[in-house]
Parts: sequence; structure tokens; C-alpha cells
Amino acid sequence: MHQLFSVKDILSARGFAIKKEDKGNNLLIKQLDQAKYPNKEDLFDIFNDFEARKELLQLIENNGDASQNPTVNKLIQHPDFQRDRNKFSYTFEWYMGELVVRKFSAFAYSYGVEVQDIKRNETNTYAGDYDVLVVLRNLNLIYIECKTGKFNREGILKSVGRALALHCDFVIIMIDNPINEDQLRNKLKGASHPLLPIHHLNQIQTKGNKSSLIYDWMNCYLLTSSGDIEEQIKTVLRVNQAKKILPQYMFGYENHEFEQLGYVIKTII
Repeated sequence: MHQLFSVKDILSARGFAIKKEDKGNNLLIKQLDQAKYPNKEDLFDIFNDFEARKELLQLIENNGDASQNPTVNKLIQHPDFQRDRNKFSYTFEWYMGELVVRKFSAFAYSYGVEVQDIKRNETNTYAGDYDVLVVLRNLNLIYIECKTGKFNREGILKSVGRALALHCDFVIIMIDNPINEDQLRNKLKGASHPLLPIHHLNQIQTKGNKSSLIYDWMNCYLLTSSGDIEEQIKTVLRVNQAKKILPQYMFGYENHEFEQLGYVIKTII
């Protein structure tokens, strides 16, 4: 069945074309759609639980054969389970797309995407590989980059460049470990955003909710997979919307602008 508002269709409507995308061949379970045990729900639940996800990764890296978590144990005992660190990373990308669709009503996602004819403006080099692309309910396109190893300034700037080249609303960089604020500050100190030479790095959280803490550098949001991913993404979505309406609250609109749109307006006070 054709997926309504698929990533492929949204990109096509914007003049872009997908060269290839991952169809599930690189996940921890081969042919996940056909596999009975564990099914998509099991795999999603494991990756949506930080402790279960961490235990699974340790079993993969240490060649373990048993888990105290029954869902993890069922996964690693599955005949189609592939004990592969890279496939764990690909499955995390799948999970991120699933999460935004399931929890935030996004229309569609695609992971392991290669887009044709995309180059970074700052280096003029090929930039067509995207970990995860998501079509939100408002039809905005967002890009999620999953950093399962070390990350540096170059990696952040490349992710920002890829997002700009595809005209994404924003990019989320999901960092594998807890974010060290001092290290992050040093990585971005003096860095120039490709569009605007503004060097602000902000720490933001929803009032009264410590698990919602994120870092914001222009339209690049840095999150940690060691924290509550759902709460962090919720903050990103709220902050991004707040940025869009702030000019309306601060400056409003001139009367002649409304008149050009077909309204009769008279300022009373």
C-alpha cells in the first residue's frame, strides 16, 4: 500500500530525488516485517528503553548469549538475529524514525537515505547521505543524524550542511553518550554557522522538566540517547515552533501588509 506523504513523495514535490534508501536489510532482525518473534513492537520497546538498549549493545559487543531482560533474551535467541555492531546502529536509526511517527504523529520516515545531486555549500562536496529523514504532520522535513561514536566540530558542521542542502526545517544530532557541556562548548567555540555568523550555543529545557534538556545551535539540536529521548524531542518540537512565532509577538505586522492580503484594517490605538 502506498504511504501517504512519504519521504520520497515530499522530496519529489520539492525537486529532490532519492537515489536509494534502506528497506530493512541492515536491521538486527532480517526481514523484520515477516519475522514473528520478536516483532516490531518488541524491537521498538527494547530501543525505547535505555537500560534494555544498553544491555543489548553490551551483549552484541561482548558476544553474550543470555539476558535478564526477557524481551532482550527473546531477541538474541531469535534465529534471524544478527550479532553486528553496525546493524545495531542501523536499527537505532530505524527506531528514531519509528519514535517520531508513533509518539509525535509524523506522517512518514525513511532511514539510510541517499539523495541525488546534493552538495554542501561550504565545501562543495557530496552530502547526500542521511541517517533519518522524517515528514512531520505539518509537512516539514527534518533530518536526524545518529552519532553512535565520537563526534567533533566537523561532524556537527557537516550535519548542519546536509540539512541546509536538503532545505530541512531543522536537524537533530543524537549523541550516543551523555553530553559534556564544557566539551560541547569547546567543539563549537568560534565555529561559524553556514548561513549566519552567530556563535550562540543554548541549553534549553521545559520549565520544571529536567529530562527535557537539550542543546540548541541555530536550527541544530543536540540530544543524548542516554537521556529521555521522547522528552528531548518534545522540547525540540516546542522550541522550534516557538522560534517561528516569536517575530509575530515581538514585531507584529504592518497594516499595509494585511491590506495586500485582502483585508481592511484600521489601527485604533
